[in-house]
Amino acid sequence: MKAFSVFSSGKKKKSISSEVLTPASYYNKCADKIKFVKYTVALVLILYIVYGVWSNGSELNLENFRYMMKYLDFSSSNAVVSGKEIIFDQDGKAEIGVMRDNLVAVDGSGVNIYDLNGQRSLKTSFNFAYPAIAVSDKFLFAYDLGMGSNTLKIFNVYSEIKSYTYDYPIYGVAVNPNGAYCVITAERGYTSGFIAYDSANRLIYRKSYGSRHVVSVDISDEGKDFYALLVSASDGDFVAEVAHYNMSGEKEQHILKYLGEYPLKVERQPSGDILVLTDKALRFYSESFELKKEIDLENESMKRFFFEDDHAIITYGTQIVGNSARLKLFDVGGNILVDEYFDGDILRARVNEGKLYIMIKGKLVIYDMKTAQRKTMTLEPRYSDFAFVSGGIVFISQSGAQYIDFYNINSAAK
Repeated sequence: MKAFSVFSSGKKKKSISSEVLTPASYYNKCADKIKFVKYTVALVLILYIVYGVWSNGSELNLENFRYMMKYLDFSSSNAVVSGKEIIFDQDGKAEIGVMRDNLVAVDGSGVNIYDLNGQRSLKTSFNFAYPAIAVSDKFLFAYDLGMGSNTLKIFNVYSEIKSYTYDYPIYGVAVNPNGAYCVITAERGYTSGFIAYDSANRLIYRKSYGSRHVVSVDISDEGKDFYALLVSASDGDFVAEVAHYNMSGEKEQHILKYLGEYPLKVERQPSGDILVLTDKALRFYSESFELKKEIDLENESMKRFFFEDDHAIITYGTQIVGNSARLKLFDVGGNILVDEYFDGDILRARVNEGKLYIMIKGKLVIYDMKTAQRKTMTLEPRYSDFAFVSGGIVFISQSGAQYIDFYNINSAAK
């Protein structure tokens, strides 16, 4: 027995192995770890792609792929240049709009679509007597309004995707952000009506009227509710009606009448609230058609109206010396947010990030809704409309357009 063995535990001690880590074994271990991470990332990517295809399969189409590829070209030629002018090759009756940061121009001879640098992605040829447009985030709807060819054509950025020719004239098209739409037209044996389609151009609803005319329609963002503004006559006076339908049946969910009023516009807001405009009043309704506010228009001379998301804008002529106009901005509850006078005829007004942008011939007025401060930017008198696009504003005329970023707008406005 060894000395002091009495103090030992009697358990066999574990042997400590010392592995000599050669450069080859070290790099092999690193390679195994990198391989594990690589395959893990690949698996996560595959699962993400499968989930994307499953949840957004309808968005995987050639047009969206081509649109995405446009932004994968990092050459300087694709950078949007502030102040660049875009010239349209259109006739004098062109209708101009903005679709997904692209300019669309429709006239009697066809459709042209340009990006903000003026590069044309689509040019088509057809004959329209009275061209009109409606634009969603996804599609352009070009149609021959009234007594023309009774034709509706639907385009994405690069191509025509659908065309309809109806038996009777088209008197309006309303669209929602997802690409669903309603067409005002008649059917045999009826005075007027509307037909609704989903974003895949499948017919989902139709309604016809024997003695009433459809003046305006709208479709909810979900594509399941439809709103028609109708007019008829009784005892020599107008009768306006607003009717609400949904896909559950043909019977009206709600219907309201206004005696002695001529209907102008119905619009369903993203909030679910309903705006109904006639020549006598602007009315604000909740989603269940409870009246929230009624604005009397008989005491003032309404000139123009603009419905924005969650806002309504009415302009009035005034008796003040000079060519001045009064503007009222309302929220969806009918509350007045802005009530101001401006020098000149207001051609267009839009709201963006707490500011009210007002186009008057030859200038753009920027009104801060919090401070009531105004700044003015000089414009070419030919511009009659504008729209917000990524990072700035595009100003529109019959002959062309110009994109200016917000930095240059704020620098030029005084």
